[in-house]
Amino acid sequence: MRNFLRNQKHNVIFACVFVLFTVFTLLYVFVIPRKSKSAPIESERTFFFATAAPVVNSETAMHEPSGETPASGETPASEEPDITPAPTEETQTATPESSGTPEPTLTPSPTPEPTPTATPEPTAPPTPSPTPSKFTDGEVQSGEDYYIDANINIKITTYRYLDTDVHVAEIYLRTAEYFRTAFAKDTFGRNYKEYTSKIAKDNDAIFAINGDYYGARNKGYVIRNGKLYRDSSAGRDCLAVMTDGSMKIVKENRISAKDLLDQGCWQAFTFGPGLVIDGAVAVDKNDEVKAHLESNPRTAIAMLEPLHFLCIVSDGRTEVNAGLTLYELAGFLLEHGAVQAYNLDGGGSSSMYFMGRIVNQPTSYGTTIEERGVSDIVYFK
Repeated sequence: MRNFLRNQKHNVIFACVFVLFTVFTLLYVFVIPRKSKSAPIESERTFFFATAAPVVNSETAMHEPSGETPASGETPASEEPDITPAPTEETQTATPESSGTPEPTLTPSPTPEPTPTATPEPTAPPTPSPTPSKFTDGEVQSGEDYYIDANINIKITTYRYLDTDVHVAEIYLRTAEYFRTAFAKDTFGRNYKEYTSKIAKDNDAIFAINGDYYGARNKGYVIRNGKLYRDSSAGRDCLAVMTDGSMKIVKENRISAKDLLDQGCWQAFTFGPGLVIDGAVAVDKNDEVKAHLESNPRTAIAMLEPLHFLCIVSDGRTEVNAGLTLYELAGFLLEHGAVQAYNLDGGGSSSMYFMGRIVNQPTSYGTTIEERGVSDIVYFK
């Protein structure tokens, strides 16, 4: 039994020696550089020597950096590679660059430009300006009852309403600057009067109606073409036309003329009353003085939307034309889409001018068909 164990021990030792010999032989043949082999690859030498790095001949190292193969026909400086301790971090230096011609850097191929995609048209924000098709590119188009250019569009229609001819001018403006006013004799003050047609012609107006006859009163806000002329309150409804083309009706005792101007008031009139306010009739059949309850020629202005207006003149005081009360006029304006509507001076002052002629039949003092002198007009040019 003892002999058996001794033999087994010898066999194990023999097997271990054989395996080590075989491994050493394989490493020697395939790893350790020979004279007939190419120069060793540094990474392979490092792998074989666990405790030491190979020594590279200083002359060779300057010309053959790690990882490169000597030129064809050259042999290593000696049969066996020299070995030197691996450099520490303190002594390690950068590997010298090869003196050979560097491989050219590949030029990156240009990135192809992306195929442009169609940009969707941006959604236009809401704007008070009328549709551009309401205007021309600059040429003037006109006829007996219409006028269109690059900034103004006017269409006149006459309606028969409650036994009365009602003349309606529907007006689109590109901006509020085309909503203008003018004084008789081009002068602000009391007792200055001229016909609507005369003031309109003097200012090259395309269309005009009479204003609020500010010259008949000492009080009431007067703001014209952005300038404040009178700031004393009459306590009435005041019509303010703003620079953005909108209209609002305010009480004079609730806001000053200066505040209105600071808010962007372009024109301010004091006559009234307000006929339609915020889309609702603002007058009652029985809440006005006797003169307002009677049927008369009327002048009014209304806004359907910013920069979109109606100018109204009704006939009256004749056998053919009965005239309208303020309540009837308010109802007519509401039917035609008015959001804000305001009564201007009426009676014998009511007059509508278009391209050199008077459209309605003004009744001067109720006796003759002719114009009466007024102190101011609203016009478009």
